[in-house]
Amino acid sequence: MNTTSIPKESPSSTPITLKLLRNFSTDRLVDIEDAINNLIAYVNTLREDVASIAVQLKPLLKNIKIIHNHMIQKSVAEVLATSSSLRNSTNAFQNGFALNDGTINALFSSLKEARNQLAKYVRYLKVMKQKLDRNVANDDDGAPVQGVQIIDEDQTF
Repeated sequence: MNTTSIPKESPSSTPITLKLLRNFSTDRLVDIEDAINNLIAYVNTLREDVASIAVQLKPLLKNIKIIHNHMIQKSVAEVLATSSSLRNSTNAFQNGFALNDGTINALFSSLKEARNQLAKYVRYLKVMKQKLDRNVANDDDGAPVQGVQIIDEDQTF
């Protein structure tokens, strides 16, 4: 068991800190010291893990830089290919194409909702097509369909 001496009062220590230290037993101080040592070990392990992840991400960073450079070259070519009427347009029109984070987030949520709606429509159409196919298969006796009025689209009302 370690015996820890309680520090003497100094100009930098506060009376409250010294009172607290005097109230702690040496076992309690040893437990606190062990806990701090464990935290230091965990922080060192975490630092090593972060360094390992950084090493693993370096090749990805190179790929991202290559893609980024390719996109910059492509976007420069696209800017050069715009017509003169677009280059001389008003500021409001130019700002309409500025894709900041807010615009991208709004477009993302809007497109996500549109995708969900299209998926619902596709599911609905698949179900309706199956029902229609079953009805046609059941009613296909060669007789003309009755009760259906064919409207000529060229007819004006």
